[in-house]
Amino acid sequence: MTTTPLNRREFLGAGIGITAAGLAPSGALAEGLLGGKPTKKSKVVDVTCPDWIHESKEGAVVRPEVVKAVIHEGLKLLAGKKQADAALKQFVSPKETVALKFNGLSRDFAGVNQAILSALTELLQECGIEKKRILVLEGAGCDVKGYGTPDFTKDKTYTVRNTVRGGKIVKSETKLTRCVEKQADCIIDIPDIKNHGIAGITGALKNLAYAGRSVMSNPRQFHGGMCDPAMAEINNLKPLREKVRLVLAQGFKGVFHGGPGTRRPGFHFRHDGMLFSTDRVAADRIQWKIVDAARKVKRKRPIRRVPSLETAAELGLGTNDPARIDWVKKRLAGKV
Repeated sequence: MTTTPLNRREFLGAGIGITAAGLAPSGALAEGLLGGKPTKKSKVVDVTCPDWIHESKEGAVVRPEVVKAVIHEGLKLLAGKKQADAALKQFVSPKETVALKFNGLSRDFAGVNQAILSALTELLQECGIEKKRILVLEGAGCDVKGYGTPDFTKDKTYTVRNTVRGGKIVKSETKLTRCVEKQADCIIDIPDIKNHGIAGITGALKNLAYAGRSVMSNPRQFHGGMCDPAMAEINNLKPLREKVRLVLAQGFKGVFHGGPGTRRPGFHFRHDGMLFSTDRVAADRIQWKIVDAARKVKRKRPIRRVPSLETAAELGLGTNDPARIDWVKKRLAGKV
C-alpha cells in the first residue's frame, strides 16, 4: 500500500463528520465538527485490479469475485480494519435502513452494478441489516427482488441558491423524496467516474443533487453556472448532509469525454477499480484527477474548473484542498 498525497495546494475547504446513529467516519471527517480546519487529512482509497473482466466466447465478462475483493480491500483500508464487515460496521448500524444510490443515467455501462450490489448486500447482512432494509436507488442491471421498496414520492420543499440564465443568482425550490427524507437512515453514494460537459465531472455530489427520480425534483433547472452553487447547496440540505456516510465510486470503467452520457465506447477508459471515502468532496477531487489523466492520454485538454467543489468545501461538506487529502492506492495483482 502506498499513500500518495496530492502535490499542489488549490482550494481551501473544511471537513465535516457524520455523527448520525452515533457513528463517525475515520480521518479528517471525524475532526473539526465544531468549526475550524480538521486536524487530520481526508482519506480517499483507490483500489484497482486489472483482472475484473475476462474474455469469453460471448465477449468480456465481469468477474464478481474480483469486484467483491476490491470492495473488501477498499473498506478495510478506509476504516483501518482487518475484516471488511468490521470496517463497514464503522459506518452503519444494525437497526438502520440503508439506501444504495447508483447512477441511473449510466445504465450500468461497466456491467458491474450487480456485482457491487451483491458484495455490499452480503456485508450489510453480516452487519445485521436485513435485505428488506436495503433500498436500491437507480440500480440499473440489478436484481432487486427481496429488497426494500424506495418511496420516491416528492416530500419536503427546500429553497437553494441557483444560477440561472445570464449568471443571475436566485433562490429556487426543489423537493426531496420520502426515501431520503424519511425511509433511509444512511446513504451510500455510488457514482460513476465520468466527465460532465457542464459541471466538469459527474461524481458523488452530482450523483445525489441531480437524481430527479430518486432523490430530488426539477434537476434540469439547476444546471446554470456549471451547476454551481446549486449542486453544493442541494448536497447541503440536512437529509443529504447528515445521511451520506460513504462514497464508493465505480471506476472499473470511466468516461473521459462526452459525459455524462456513456454510449460511445471511444470515450471510455479503464481505471480498473473503485474509490472509497467518507468525504464526498475529496472523492470528487480525486475523480477529477483520474479523469484528467485519462484525457491527457487521449490528448484532450484538462478540465479547467469544477466550481461546485469550491462551494461544497466552503459549506463544510468536505475538503477540496489537495494538501489535506491522502490518496491511498492499492493494486490487487493477479487473479483474486
